[in-house]
Amino acid sequence: MTHQYGWGLISLHRIAAAALIAAALGTPASAQNSSGEPERFRGVVTRADASSLAIRTGEGKALHFALPEGVAVFALSKASFADVDFGLYVGAVSERMGDTFSPIYRDSLSWLHKGFELRIIDESLRGIAVGHTKWDLTPNAVITHGWIDDLEDRVLSIKYGPTDQEETDVEIS
Repeated sequence: MTHQYGWGLISLHRIAAAALIAAALGTPASAQNSSGEPERFRGVVTRADASSLAIRTGEGKALHFALPEGVAVFALSKASFADVDFGLYVGAVSERMGDTFSPIYRDSLSWLHKGFELRIIDESLRGIAVGHTKWDLTPNAVITHGWIDDLEDRVLSIKYGPTDQEETDVEIS
C-alpha cells in the first residue's frame, strides 16, 4: 500500500505492515541506520513466503528481507466506515489538530486528532501493539492501537487503557 495523505480505511485480516515486520525482526544490518535503530519502510509487499519478504517502496526501490522461522505475515483488505463499530480493535495513524478539543463528552478534555489511516484489526489479534506511540508518516504523527470506546458523528474515541488519559479521539474526514 502506498500511503497518500488523506483518510484511508483498511481492515487488517492476516498480516501486512512491512514496517511493523521490519521493526519486529530487528531488520537486517543493511536496514539499520547509523544509530543502530531499525528503519521503517513504507511500500507495497510484492512477495511474501515462509522465508522472505519483498517490498517495493513509494520511490520504486525494491527491498528484500530474510524472515526468521515462525514469523507471521499479515495482509490488508479494504473496508468502509460502515464496518466501524463499538468495541472493534483498531489502529489509527493521526496527528493532533492544534488546540482543538474533541466533541466527545467525558470527565476530562481530550485533544482531537486528524486521522490519516485506520486499520480494523481482526479479533484474533486484539491487544497487538496496544497503546499510543510516535509514527513516521508525518513529523507529528502518532499511531494508536486500542478499541473503539465511543463514536460521535465522524469522531472515534480509541481507548487503550483504563483512564480517560489513555484515549485518543480521531476525526475521520
